[in-house]
Amino acid sequence: MIDVSLSTLILSVILAGVLGNYTGYWFGYRTGPMLFNKNDSLFFKKRYVIIAEEFYAKHGGMALVLGRFFPIIRTFAPIFAGVVKVDFKKFTIYNLVGSITG
Repeated sequence: MIDVSLSTLILSVILAGVLGNYTGYWFGYRTGPMLFNKNDSLFFKKRYVIIAEEFYAKHGGMALVLGRFFPIIRTFAPIFAGVVKVDFKKFTIYNLVGSITG
């Protein structure tokens, strides 16, 4: 059995969630411009990025916070937030809220 206090465990899980989302945001931010140089394929279409950008403009915060409760969305929400370049300060606030509540 691991001898870790409950507060240390909770803070570690919150920190891991925050850092994981920052990693996804960074990955999307860095690879996003490359996506626009690619031709449309079976899995990627430029219009998907435009749709994601419109979605984040309308529901961005809720997508990041509520995305913590849905496994597939949890994985891709921060990446798409980086691709569409959601304001970093807003992303940070929603990332913290989502990590603490999730």
